[in-house]
Amino acid sequence: MKRYAAIVLVLLSVLSVSAVYAEAVTIAVSERSVVKGPFITLGEIAVLSGDNKARIAELAALRLGNAPQPGAWTTLTPAVLGMRLRGTGADFTDVTWQAVPASITISAAAQIIHGEALAEAAMAALKAEPIDGEAVIAPTAVPSDISVPPGKVEYEARLPKNRRNDAPLAVQVAVLVDGRQFVVVPVRLDARLYRQAMVATRSIAPGQVITAADVASARVEVGRLAGVITEPNKVVGTISRRMIAAGTPLTAAMTEKPILVKRGSTVTIVARGKGIEATAVGVAMQDGALYQFIRVQNQTSKRIITAQVIDASAVLIKL
Repeated sequence: MKRYAAIVLVLLSVLSVSAVYAEAVTIAVSERSVVKGPFITLGEIAVLSGDNKARIAELAALRLGNAPQPGAWTTLTPAVLGMRLRGTGADFTDVTWQAVPASITISAAAQIIHGEALAEAAMAALKAEPIDGEAVIAPTAVPSDISVPPGKVEYEARLPKNRRNDAPLAVQVAVLVDGRQFVVVPVRLDARLYRQAMVATRSIAPGQVITAADVASARVEVGRLAGVITEPNKVVGTISRRMIAAGTPLTAAMTEKPILVKRGSTVTIVARGKGIEATAVGVAMQDGALYQFIRVQNQTSKRIITAQVIDASAVLIKL
């Protein structure tokens, strides 16, 4: 009976030792390693082996600090590694450590984003905006190449508000990796707007009536111009307000319509609307160009009204 009990104790002892070895994890820290995520994990800087896959996965997922920037590297000593391991609060009693290197170099995986790609993303966003004319867009300088983590790269270009067509602008290009923003790069663009507009074919003096021979349509940069005239019928017959040099794009501020009705002249007041039309004699209280609204006094009632000039001797009131 005693002999049988001794055999049982020996077997139990062997089974117990075997179970301990079956659950043990061996860790061999690499002298050089590359991490791919935002954190340094034990599984990326060491080789873990053993029979307990769940335990290995648990230890491999331990975070040992932030990873270097993509493409950069950092070095740990065994002492620093030990402090970071203790900082995880994990239990390492079942771990067998192989010899740890005197210097542990950890690099961060990276992919290069070329500056040309960032510039293209900024220009594509600006070109997609609706404009009246032809836009010529170019970067004032190509951004420097950048390093980002591995993954699917997307660009999100953000145009500035209240931008102008006559000055460089900065487009903020966000670089997303696997759907998460990694960095925002400013890209400066030179954007110019061109349109077909009316230009002077020869010098036009102040007060001169502009004829069809004085103007022609040409492609001009209009980013700095307000009220540029694009149709000949909107400038022919008008009067130049100032000296206009040959080749100058014409704007509404440079011309004015000729005076048809002069102050103090007698005009016919035409009241029209709802199938009714009536006329009366009036006196213009101010000068007026075609389609301009002026004050007119009704000679019969002496009332002063506002009417629209429709020709050299008549004004209109819509009922």
